[in-house]
Amino acid sequence: MQIKSETQGLMNSITVEWDQFTRTFRWKQGQHMTAIGPTQSGKTTLIKALLPIRKYVVAMITKKRDKLIGEFKKEGYEHMKQWKEVPHEIHPRVLLHPPFARDEPKERHQYREFKYALDRAFDQGHWTMYADELPYLIEVLKLDRELKRQWNQGEGMKTSLVSSAQRPAFLPLLAYSAATHLFFFRTNDENDVKRIGGMGGVSNKLIREIVSVLESKQFLYLNTRTGEMLISKVNLK
Repeated sequence: MQIKSETQGLMNSITVEWDQFTRTFRWKQGQHMTAIGPTQSGKTTLIKALLPIRKYVVAMITKKRDKLIGEFKKEGYEHMKQWKEVPHEIHPRVLLHPPFARDEPKERHQYREFKYALDRAFDQGHWTMYADELPYLIEVLKLDRELKRQWNQGEGMKTSLVSSAQRPAFLPLLAYSAATHLFFFRTNDENDVKRIGGMGGVSNKLIREIVSVLESKQFLYLNTRTGEMLISKVNLK
């Protein structure tokens, strides 16, 4: 896709190295984050690189087998099958992965465990909840009420919601409007770029142009509160 020379000039001026981005990135407790990109785009690697900024983290894993389980364990996350009522300091980093019950549908079991975790973490405050594959939690597990509570009231309770998805067109507007930090990887789908356009106080047309020509593993970062816009590339080493 051809883009205007002024757009290319802007992209060059806001492109920074990965090390510089992670060194200068500021993320306050209570601010939400949303990352959008197709499979293997780099969004999960991006999130995992930024989660250490937060002191207390719960990673909610929905798949029966997921390489993230082993990766989070290696990073010191405690593997829990259900939420434990303990002080933050005892279990500051939690991998919540409910087992599939044989005597009931897995969706019902996951709904119960994740709902309880979202509610209790919100009540405790100061947690960062990482929800991988957000559409599944909303459309299948029907946890939209709990997620909306996090988005709408998380700042007051100092709870942050970090979520990711493959398709921006399938996400609720709150996933964008309530998030301070937005990350977009390349997409050429018309519905997706329409959904992305206009976020962070930047023109719809400009965002469409940039997102459509990003390189592999490259992302567009938007701070919806300050209007800051940067381009960088996830370092997979």
